[in-house]
Amino acid sequence: MPATPDYNFYVFRKKIRARKKNKILLLNVSLDNCVEKIGTLAIKLLFVMPKKLINFWKPALWLALICYGLFLPAQKLPVKSFLHFPHFDKIIHFSLFFIFCLLLVRPFKQLHCKYYLWAAIVSISCSALLEAIQHTFSATRSSDFFDFLANFSGVIVALFFYRIFISGKKWEKLF
Repeated sequence: MPATPDYNFYVFRKKIRARKKNKILLLNVSLDNCVEKIGTLAIKLLFVMPKKLINFWKPALWLALICYGLFLPAQKLPVKSFLHFPHFDKIIHFSLFFIFCLLLVRPFKQLHCKYYLWAAIVSISCSALLEAIQHTFSATRSSDFFDFLANFSGVIVALFFYRIFISGKKWEKLF
């Protein structure tokens, strides 16, 4: 039986519908995968991540102490430095963020991410944010670029210190 134009058109329409159905089927499968992935992510955020985020309690507590110290009114600060060092406040800034960064590295390491990078980003961001807040909202305290530089230096030295003296050692668990 020779092919008629109507028959060819009918076959052509069937092929188009089949392709559309396959695309719709693929789209439904893709949407189901997305919903499944979103559901898995939601479960991780609700149940798995809090268990991993609990590891950040030490840096969070230290950050609270840093905030208390940075936002303490100037009248409550000692007039003379403790050990009579010039720029003693810079040493304090360096030490505060040195310890903060040290406390951040291990929890980020347990999250299996680029822990040195994330510890540095979070530490430096907190440093800049706290200096900006101190400058904006505190009437008795002022922000100083050299304070931020001391904070930054503390973070960088902490990363090298962690890499050389702490990473892979028995006492890494303490951090």
